[in-house]
Amino acid sequence: MREASPLSTRFSQWGGHLRASFCNGTGSRDSVADPGSANFSPATQGWTPEILWIPVQNIRLGLQYTYFTKYLGARSDCDGLGRNASDNDTLFVYLWAAYW
Repeated sequence: MREASPLSTRFSQWGGHLRASFCNGTGSRDSVADPGSANFSPATQGWTPEILWIPVQNIRLGLQYTYFTKYLGARSDCDGLGRNASDNDTLFVYLWAAYW
């Protein structure tokens, strides 16, 4: 899966960042490798915007949202059971701390 992160902006007043990533996974149709896909395709696309704040040097607080525009080769009915690509969207809140 390829990923690109073309947008990275620093808000120095708050010590935070706003960035967005785009992912695009491709592949050939294969009924053995992708049996859960309605069309046997691994093709997946999505966007992941992220907001993070670094209040001090070793602490990071963040919020990520992954928005899928295509999942297993389809935007709707990805698995033949009515599941849409957007049903896989994910919200991730995290606290990262480093110590030495």
